[in-house]
Parts: sequence; structure tokens; C-alpha cells
Amino acid sequence: MQISTIILLILLISAAEYFVTISRRKLIIKHDDRFILLLEAVIIFTVMVLTIGLFTKKEDIKKSIKQFSKTDLITIAASSIVTVIITILWVVVIDEDELSKVQFISTGLDMFIALAGGYLLLKEGLTTKKVSAFGLLLVALYLLSY
Repeated sequence: MQISTIILLILLISAAEYFVTISRRKLIIKHDDRFILLLEAVIIFTVMVLTIGLFTKKEDIKKSIKQFSKTDLITIAASSIVTVIITILWVVVIDEDELSKVQFISTGLDMFIALAGGYLLLKEGLTTKKVSAFGLLLVALYLLSY
């Protein structure tokens, strides 16, 4: 995939995430955040089941489900639980402070985790250029958030 396509997709994903965050923040003012999350989960589940059901053959679904090992299912369950916890924590955080400030802090931490994870888990190289660019981005994010 070309870098321009990757950047465009990330831009679209970031815009969608920001839309979701703004929507949640506005809804929290009028409604209990627990029920907003519950309704989102029900809608997401329904859309995913319908999408997979409409665009995937039954045989392929059955075959794919049978291929999951016990470890795979534990991994999926753990990542699902973590996703729920993260979503709840994110709603709590965006309700407590200015949205732009929270987004900038989140972006900085995302970059740190990506850089550290790439280095520690995926054995990616840690060059002076990467560290310098990361440092400059953190300074910029700090300045933008205060």
C-alpha cells in the first residue's frame, strides 16, 4: 500500500474517531453514559453480525469459527474486555476536561506506545531520526494542549 493511501486512511479513521468522541461528549450531557455505551454496543454488534452475514458464505463462517483454538478465543475475549474498559475510561476522561486537550494528550501517548511497542515487541529499529521526530511532535502536542 502506498504511503499516500495509508495517510488518507489514517486521516479518515482519525476523523471518524473524533466524530465519535464529540458525539459521546454531547450525549453525555443529556444522558447517562452507561446507557450510551450499552446502546452503542448493541448497534455495533447488530451491524457487524448483519455485515458478516450478508457478505460471507455460511460455510466460510463455520470453517473460520472451527479454526479458533482455545488460546485464540482467550485472546479475543481479553481484547474485547480491554476494549470495553478503554471505551468506558475514554468516556470518563472526555467528560472531565477540554476535548482538544484530551485529544492532544492521547495522540502523544499513542505515538509513544507505537514507538515503544515497535521497538520492544516488533524489534523495529530506533533511529535518531525517529526519536528526534517523536520528541518534536511531543513538544508540539504539549504546546497545543496548554
